[in-house]
Amino acid sequence: MPGCRYAFSDVAVTTTSSSSPSSSCGPSHLATDAADPLFPTFSGFDCLGAQVLVSDKAGCGATEFASAHGIPCLRYPDPSVEKDKGLGRLLEELGETHGVDYVLLAGYMKFIPPELVRSYPREMLNIHPALLPSFGGKGCYGMNVHEKVVDSGVRFTGATVHFVNEEYDKGRIVAQACVPVSPEDSPEDVASKVLRREHELYPDVVAALCDGRIVWREDGKPVISTVL
Repeated sequence: MPGCRYAFSDVAVTTTSSSSPSSSCGPSHLATDAADPLFPTFSGFDCLGAQVLVSDKAGCGATEFASAHGIPCLRYPDPSVEKDKGLGRLLEELGETHGVDYVLLAGYMKFIPPELVRSYPREMLNIHPALLPSFGGKGCYGMNVHEKVVDSGVRFTGATVHFVNEEYDKGRIVAQACVPVSPEDSPEDVASKVLRREHELYPDVVAALCDGRIVWREDGKPVISTVL
């Protein structure tokens, strides 16, 4: 997707979406955080053309992958910076140094600073492993979400891609994908099914964002336009 610049951010390395967050990629001129299982998902969107990867953990799998492929890495929050944990530097690096157009989150557990949200009001996406607004909000992440889904007895769950605002999981929903939940399913079973749908859904939405195919209606709701 030419002309689209991106950065990625990550918080921990995992092998499944049910673990702590890790790394991911998206298209160019973006800033992103994501879970390790999603990282290869974006290979079709020139993942290796990412401008920068942001992580709160040095030496994790995401940063190792990025460094091995010549992708610059930033740390945020940075415990070595007392004043603002490196937020000022992060904003400067994303905007001025790397010219990031979009921010992609996937598995990022930290609260996104309002200053960063305001810098990318319609350019920051997150993926959540449930059908928002159900099973969302603070504390609803990773396996916690799938345990709540199984305990509730619902027969469908899924994945949600939404724009990011200043509240946990409250940004405008742009796309969702459903998966069935069987009475015999364990949280691990649900997590596996949802992860597969995440791998399918997120790259499609990211492509639409970079291609300019997400249209904002007068009522403030984003809609993906279909190219015929």
